[in-house]
Amino acid sequence: MSFHQFRIITRILLGFLVMLFAMAIIGRQAVNFISTIAGTSDDIFEHPFTVSTSISGIKSDLLSNQVRVAKLLNTTDPGEMESLIQGISVSKASADHHLGLLRTKYLGNAQDVEQLETAIAEWRAARENTVALIMAGRRNEAAKRIATSDTLAAEKALKEADDIYRFAADKAQEFRKLSANQSLQLSQTITLTFIFLIGASIVIAVIVTRSVAASLNSAGSIAKRLAMSSSEKVEIVRAISAGDLDRSITVSEPIELDESTLPRDELGNLIKSMGELADMQIALDRAFQQMTDSLRESRASDRAQDWLKSGQNELGERMRGDMAVNLLAENVLGFLSGYLNAAVGSIYLYDEVNGILRLASSYAVSERKEQCRLGEGVLGQAARDRQTITIADIPPAYLKVSSASGEIAPLIITAIPLTVGDQLVGAMEFGTFRRFNEVESELLEQAGQAISIAFVVAIAREENNRLLQQTLSQTEELRVQQEELQQSNEELEERAQMLEQQREQIRAKNREITTASEELGRKAAELERVSSYKSEFLANMSHELRTPLNSMMILSRLLSENREGNLTAKQVEFATTINSAGTDLVNLINDILDLSKIEAGRLEYIFEPVSLPSVCSALEGMFRPLTEQKGIGFHVLFSDDLPEKTRHRRAAHPPDP
Repeated sequence: MSFHQFRIITRILLGFLVMLFAMAIIGRQAVNFISTIAGTSDDIFEHPFTVSTSISGIKSDLLSNQVRVAKLLNTTDPGEMESLIQGISVSKASADHHLGLLRTKYLGNAQDVEQLETAIAEWRAARENTVALIMAGRRNEAAKRIATSDTLAAEKALKEADDIYRFAADKAQEFRKLSANQSLQLSQTITLTFIFLIGASIVIAVIVTRSVAASLNSAGSIAKRLAMSSSEKVEIVRAISAGDLDRSITVSEPIELDESTLPRDELGNLIKSMGELADMQIALDRAFQQMTDSLRESRASDRAQDWLKSGQNELGERMRGDMAVNLLAENVLGFLSGYLNAAVGSIYLYDEVNGILRLASSYAVSERKEQCRLGEGVLGQAARDRQTITIADIPPAYLKVSSASGEIAPLIITAIPLTVGDQLVGAMEFGTFRRFNEVESELLEQAGQAISIAFVVAIAREENNRLLQQTLSQTEELRVQQEELQQSNEELEERAQMLEQQREQIRAKNREITTASEELGRKAAELERVSSYKSEFLANMSHELRTPLNSMMILSRLLSENREGNLTAKQVEFATTINSAGTDLVNLINDILDLSKIEAGRLEYIFEPVSLPSVCSALEGMFRPLTEQKGIGFHVLFSDDLPEKTRHRRAAHPPDP
């Protein structure tokens, strides 16, 4: 049987079978070479790449820890020190991980890894000692260790790491050479095989193409006619034209053709026809899709406007009439919560006197907050800013919706301010399980003005009623107060007469006080004159007493000096005591004169250092003769905790014998 006598499908299958057989041979050969190259690549990754990466990580951790220890030495901030120590711990864990990879992936001598681990362990021990010194406050010792033992240990560890890195690099070079040779062999083999395959493909393609050209030309015409009549899309178009806008046409995928590359035969004509059919179908699909989208948008807009107007009208019906503020708030909140499918809601009205928002009504709220300040929470912030605020992804515990079956938390909180011009009237808050769409937000925005005006009118009406009642009450109170005022005037007249009598009595007492004041002035002048006489007397007496006292003190001082040496020690002691007593008497006279100066307001008090041992010695010399005369033991004790000098001295005198 001739080749041209086979069916078209048979001829095409024979050609493809030959091609597939040749490709299977090529694929098998390529798979073998690729497996070999893949094995080499795995070796490169398993050893050189992994080892190099691990060594780089170890060196990076080592150097970064050296820097952290240096920073730890130079800082005293507890927070920064704790952060640096944590960084050292993290780097240690990273280095241990890299060492574990080296132990499993390193192809060299295992002793190299052991030497690196030993060097790192020595460096860590030195570093831990340095950190301990720093934490103990011994920073100078720590600085010396960083410059000596720590640096040497780090350099040793880096040297061991560099040795392993060089071995890995050499091994990588070896694997790369092996991979390059294998790739060259694969390239040569595939090139030769493809040359053979291309030649065979050309022969088969020529034979098959010549045998099926006429059949393909006929098939192209049939495909063009079938593409022009798509029953499925016609059905969709009819449904859309009947008003079923839920259905839509899917735009066909475009076919990109380059006519310069198409064969100039029946197959090329078939491809061109299919391309034209696809372009026409795509254009038609897009036109119908745009038309459908326009119809949907128009219908959605009409429905949104109907929904918006219906909501506004029904809300107006709910607010119509003379209602109390609380009833108006309940009607508005109940309608909006149901119309917007809100889970919870609340309305707060602004109290201008106290500057707070007070709860007017709530919808399905379990725990109600009776008042809220401006800027407090989402509601208070929306009221203060006069802007709508929407918060998404709120915590489950923030707000809950309760029912007989259980509790659930809304996902969205929306707060809307209620204003009339610049005047704040109140605010609304809704909790929903979804975000309000544009139409719902527009309803809230448009209805907010009407709601605000309704509340202003209701509040004004209640205020007018309250003022009217207050006016009536005040009128009655004013009448009662007028009667009481008339009675009070009569009582005041009686009190005025009594006050006049008391005023006459006060004038008489004032005259008596004036007479007494004049008498006190005369007595004060007399007292001042007597004081002057006393001061003069004290001055004269001081002069008269000082002369004999000075003579006595001079004689006693000469006797106490005992220049001739003809006095006994006891006599010298007595002379010293007489001199000290005379000095004290002079001081006493001075104190008396100081009293007169105090009275005259001319005293100056001067502090001078006084030796306590000398004071004690003077007291002992003054009192010992008297105690010996009466047979009484006498001792002067000087405490060890007293200072050597003090800035005050008081004279002590023995009692009269």
